[in-house]
Formats: sequence, structure tokens, C-alpha cells
Amino acid sequence: MRHLCSICETPMERARGDYPFPESGLSGVVLRDIQLLKCPKCGAIDPIIPRFKHLFYFLARILLKKESILCGEEIHFLRLHLGMNAKEFADLVGVDKSTLSRWEHDRQRISPTNDRLIRLIVYSLMKQQPLNELKRLIHIEHPDDHTCAKFIVEERDGEYHAEIA
Repeated sequence: MRHLCSICETPMERARGDYPFPESGLSGVVLRDIQLLKCPKCGAIDPIIPRFKHLFYFLARILLKKESILCGEEIHFLRLHLGMNAKEFADLVGVDKSTLSRWEHDRQRISPTNDRLIRLIVYSLMKQQPLNELKRLIHIEHPDDHTCAKFIVEERDGEYHAEIA
């Protein structure tokens, strides 16, 4: 199959090489020794990226393992990877949309606690936990109530069942 340059419509040539990948939304990603299409006339370069979705999933998993606080572009990448808009994600994290925006644009540093919360949310959703279940688990209806819960637990048919009394 012949590929034409999207800029000058010249037939492109195949090559291999490293490709900085700013299209990922992460400035530090370089794809090493991948197949490239190069235009001999205008110099345009297009990467051939197999399993594109898998690559983004892989990048998200690497970010979750990062040993330092997430930077703004990394938070933004993870949010977009989940397919969430800023309001949805901010609500899930429990912050105002403007706070999330300041984090994503590196105008405010994220706290270690919120960094951990974001990683846990992303990890949980990447493991395909239902969003409504996650929201239910982290939503606190009465934040000023610090009383301990009382449970009624019973065993039926080899399973435990409980309700908060």
C-alpha cells in the first residue's frame, strides 16, 4: 500500500527510527525504533503505531507506578485516558474543576494525598470497576458525622450479607 504525504501528496518512504510522541499528551515519550513514513520532498514524518489503544493503556500503567508526584500533563493524560471531562473527574476526586485545572496546567502542585487518590481512581477504572460503584465507595454523604457504623451481619447460603444498622 502506498502512502501519500498529507502535506504535499508525495509518496512516502518507509524507514525505522525513534519518534518523539508529543501527540500522546506527554512531552517525555519517545517511541524507540518504530516504523516511520517519511516524505522525501517536505520531510514530514508519520509514525506507524501498532495497537494504539494498548500503547495508551501501557503509558497510563507506567504513570501509576511513577515514584514521584504526578505533574500536570500526567494528570491530564490519565483523565483523558479514562475518557472523562474535567468536571466529571474533579467531582470524582472531590475537588473543584478550577483546582483540577490548576493541577493540570502546573499552576498548583498536587498534594501527595490527592496524587494517591487520583492513582487509585485511575487504577480502579482501568481494572474496569464500574464507575457508579466507585462513586458510591468514595462519596461521603455526611462529612461531619464521625460516628462508627453498626453492622448487622448474617450468613445465608454460604455467603455473608451485611447492612449498616
